[in-house]
Amino acid sequence: MSEGVITKSIRRFGVATSTFWLVVFIVVTSIILDVIVHRMLNEPMIEPFIMADTLIASVIATPISYILLRMVQRLDAQHKDLSAAFEEIRELKGLIPVCASCKKVRDDDGFWHQVDVYIRQHTGAEITHGLCSDCATDVKKDLNRT
Repeated sequence: MSEGVITKSIRRFGVATSTFWLVVFIVVTSIILDVIVHRMLNEPMIEPFIMADTLIASVIATPISYILLRMVQRLDAQHKDLSAAFEEIRELKGLIPVCASCKKVRDDDGFWHQVDVYIRQHTGAEITHGLCSDCATDVKKDLNRT
């Protein structure tokens, strides 16, 4: 099956097919609206000049509008990605005072909190609990003694 003349022309000029059809749609719509407005106003149309102006304006404005629309879409997508990433990233910075004995963390107001509570409040992370192998061994020894 051979390619159509329009498709070959579009490829030769390096224009996306959707952009080409958008230009065609806007040009045709502009010409139709131009004719309707002149008929509603009962103004005579000097057809070649009015249609040429409309055609030139449409051909110039359409690719620019298309490029701007694509840029806005890309910026919107990037903004959504960055907003989502920002929501996920909350980090602790600076010095964190930790009790050398019980390992509680002191907040800016001087109150002491369990490490898991402090982390949850300052990062939004959820903490799960478990036992490391050393502590599990100690717990088993304590249970066997009782």
